[in-house]
Formats: sequence, C-alpha cells, structure tokens
Amino acid sequence: MKKIIFSLICLFIPFIVYADMGSPMITNYDVRVTNPLGLKAINTDGGNIINIPYDTTLTIVYEFYENKTLKGEAIYNEDYYIIELDNTEILKKEINLEDFKQEEKITSLVIGNGADLYQGPSKLYGKINGAHIPAGTIISYEYYDEVWAYVTYNDFKGWVYSYYFDDYFNIYEDEIPKTLAEADHGTFYTIKDIQIYDDPIFKNKTFTIPKGEEVEYYYMYNHESIYINYNNKTGWYFLEDLLASKSSGEIITLEPLSIYEEPNNNSNILKNIPIETEVFYDIAAYPLYFYGDNEIIPWYYVDYEGIKGWISSTYSEYGIVDAHYYEGNVLEEGDIYNSINGEVIGNLKENDIVNVKYEFNNNYYIYTDEINGWYKGKIKYIKDIDKSDIKPNKPSIVKPINPPQEEEKKEPIKEEEIKEEKINRSIKDYALMAIISSLVLALVIFVIIKLVNKRKEELK
Repeated sequence: MKKIIFSLICLFIPFIVYADMGSPMITNYDVRVTNPLGLKAINTDGGNIINIPYDTTLTIVYEFYENKTLKGEAIYNEDYYIIELDNTEILKKEINLEDFKQEEKITSLVIGNGADLYQGPSKLYGKINGAHIPAGTIISYEYYDEVWAYVTYNDFKGWVYSYYFDDYFNIYEDEIPKTLAEADHGTFYTIKDIQIYDDPIFKNKTFTIPKGEEVEYYYMYNHESIYINYNNKTGWYFLEDLLASKSSGEIITLEPLSIYEEPNNNSNILKNIPIETEVFYDIAAYPLYFYGDNEIIPWYYVDYEGIKGWISSTYSEYGIVDAHYYEGNVLEEGDIYNSINGEVIGNLKENDIVNVKYEFNNNYYIYTDEINGWYKGKIKYIKDIDKSDIKPNKPSIVKPINPPQEEEKKEPIKEEEIKEEKINRSIKDYALMAIISSLVLALVIFVIIKLVNKRKEELK
C-alpha cells in the first residue's frame, strides 16, 4: 500500500505552460511613458514615490501581475522603480530568435484556460488575433528566454507566457500523453471540505468538494497542485500536508498511541490505544512532504472500541505496522515470544516454514502449526498468502478489534406517530404557557392590592 501511495505522490510530470501567471516574467525591453501627466513610480529601495515625465524611455527588467494589474520594474536614472505598464507603450525592436535558441527541444503541456499567443515576449506586444492554444494541448519548441516560449500552433507563430521553465519538469516527447485523458492519473479521498480553483496559482475559487468524496486527478503541477475531475467539473486543488486514499487493512500498534479527532497531533485526543493492539482502518492519509530517506509515516482512520479517529506513529516509523500476509522460510534458529519483549513460549528451527502477518526491523509475528507469537531473526519471503489461510492454534497475544459494524437500521417512524407526537408536544407547550400566564397575572394582582392598601393608609 505504501508503495502505491508513494508512487501516487511522486509522479513525475511534464513541464506545464499557462497563459496568465502571477509570477515575475523575466524580460528586458524599453517602453515610453504615454501619459501626458507623467507616470507614478515607487522606488524599490525605500519606497519613495516620484513622477516620471511624459515621453521618458525606461528599461523594463521584468514584468508581473499584482491585483490583476500589469506592472514592471523599470530602470530610471540608474535606479529601480515599480511602475504600472498601462500608461506605457513598448518600443518594439527586431527580435533575433537565435538569441533564444536552446540546445534541445522542449515539450510542454498547456493547462488552465489555455494559452494566448503574443507578438513578442511581453504582454505589451499584444495578442495575435485568434491565436489561442486550448488546455491539454502538447506543444514543442526550441526558443525561449526562461519565461516566454516561441511556438508554432496551427497556422500561428508567436510567444506564449510560461511559468518556471526548468529542465527538471521536462520529459521525453515519447513519454508524453497526446491528450489530457491519456495522462497518468489516480484518485484521492477528501478528509475535509476542499476548495477548487480555475488555475494552478489559486486566483479564482470555483467550487468546493465536500468531505468524504473520491476525486480523480490527472497530474501534479510543480508538486504543489493537481488537476482534478469531480462530477464532470474540473479545476485545481492545492496540495496540503496529506493525500488520503480510501483503502482498508489491519495494523498493529507497537507503542502506546492516541486517537486524534483530526489527522494532526494538535487536534483533540479522543482515546488512548495500548501497545500491541490490532485495529482495522478504512482510510490512509500519507504526508506529501518528507526529507531525505525518511520513512513516510501515514495517518490511519480507525474504529477502536466505538471511538472513530486518526492514529499515527509518534516516536518512530515502526510505531504502527501494516499487516502483510505471506509464507516465509526461517533462515536462522530463534525463540518465539508471547509479546515483543515478553517471555519465551517456543522455538523456530532453520528452514522452518511459517506464515507471517507483521514484520518490522527483523521482528515477525508468525504462525506455525503449533504456536503463534513474535520471532526475532531472519525470514525469507516465499509468496503472498490469503489471510484466511492463517489459522491461529492459540489465542493471539495481541487483541484484535472487530471491524466497524454497520449501524442497525431503525424502523422508520410512521406518519401517524409523528402527528401524535406533535399534538402531545403542543398540548404540553400550551399547558406550560397557561401556568406561566396564571403566575404572572397573580403577581400583577398582588402588586395592585398592595398599592391600593398603601394609598388607603396614606388617605387616613
């Protein structure tokens, strides 16, 4: 199971092209200020604001979007300023494609809402009318400047704005699916409500997928987001700490653990589970971020003594071990223990054939024709077996917890009973209101009598 989820998490993906990102577009071109009143500019070192005169020529180091406004970092009087590019025009110059040529051709996948073609490597060059590459299209190119790619699509030739060109994301052309539907894909399970966006940089929210749904995804974008399909609606989901799958199995606790309300150690603790307890799970959530050769330590959604929640290994990667049923050959003689650090209850000889259920760090929970318990040594895997093939010859030291049972279906309440219940409730409500009204009236009368008597006393 871990290998499956690990491959699910670590899919290598093609580099992806998108038409309107918020990241800086690295470039270098000249513009002219077109506003007769000049152009406001903010100094990048100190934030001082100046006004750049009309018809001034500026060199743009890079351009970017901020709150849907195209801005640029410009060089003016040997200093750097942030300006809005709406009040400028680009001083077009001849573009020598050979300056952008790369040693090898790159192949990419167009995503989001597709990509528009521009007349040059900047938004200021303007779009080419009718030149739009639909999402899911595979394109190849050999000219780019780290952000803009010069491509040919149908009868159009122009520049497409791309996001983070990096050889790490490129793959060989024969490995790339010809359509999005052919791309590597899988499913994940939502363990909370998740928000879906219409682009991989999460500008615009589109819809929400509720907790407890299986969702199909196609590939990961820069290892931060995935393109999903849910009930024929598509969009982008930002990958957080965990990616869950709807799967079931048995695990054993090898350290005292706590059941948490949510899959994190900061949530409420619902119950504690003792060491060497077997539980069944039906959801496994695996972390997306880990370092070096560290083991991926998942969270499991379990039902233990009627308490449902999440458990995970606390102190080591062996705090929880998955059941793996297989037949094995004992490679060295060793004792069998009634628990991991318990008493000796038997012995295994070299070349004995045993059935294994749990394995970690040369510790095995085994079953033989005569005994079952923990063996410390070495066992060579022979073949997988069905768990029904294991027939314990004595009660297991570990205490299995039965899988969650379906809740008993209650008989539907009849309509007549509902009406009778409503009538009885109404009678009780009216009776209570009558009692309260009587008490209030009695109190008012009492107060009036007191006031009258007091007035009489005053008149005497």
